[in-house]
Amino acid sequence: RPLKQRGVADATFLTGLLREQGLLPDAMLSSPARRALETAELIRSGLGLKKEIEIIPSVYHEGAAELMKLIRGLDDECETVMIVGHNPTMENTVSYTLNMSASFEMPTSAMASLEMRAQHWKDFSTRNVHLRWLLVPRLKRMDQ
Repeated sequence: RPLKQRGVADATFLTGLLREQGLLPDAMLSSPARRALETAELIRSGLGLKKEIEIIPSVYHEGAAELMKLIRGLDDECETVMIVGHNPTMENTVSYTLNMSASFEMPTSAMASLEMRAQHWKDFSTRNVHLRWLLVPRLKRMDQ
């Protein structure tokens, strides 16, 4: 399915917040699913990124364990990586990584920034990661 107009508006709004703060990823990874790719392209374009989006089938087809494996295999030359994916995988990965026992929800178009206190992606684990920020599209609607 293509993105609905609300999804386009939400992704565009949140991308504007990233741009205003100068938060630019060194690499973007996306699920091959149409809505994820459309969202990733909106973000890439909105941030003025030149590098192409890397399409990773496992972001769509696998779960949190596979996403953790993907993160641990990232190139250390990339300091900041954005992954555009789907729930429940994204929610489960954030929840697991942060050792959360409470429920955690990421609505459509939400963005979470996890910051790692390690030098190498292979060391990404629950022991050295914290939530830097969480942006939800509701922020836009609250302002109207």
